[in-house]
Amino acid sequence: MIQLLKKVSPFNNSTEMPVSLFIVKKILAFWVCYIAGLFIAEGLVYS
Repeated sequence: MIQLLKKVSPFNNSTEMPVSLFIVKKILAFWVCYIAGLFIAEGLVYS
């Protein structure tokens, strides 16, 4: 399970994986950036 999480982590640069895991990795990277952007924007609005 931990090895799967390391493979799918959006923060590593490896691209040698099945296409389905690569797509999941890219979707996770999008959501991480989206959520981080929401928090940063919310902080800018309140300050």
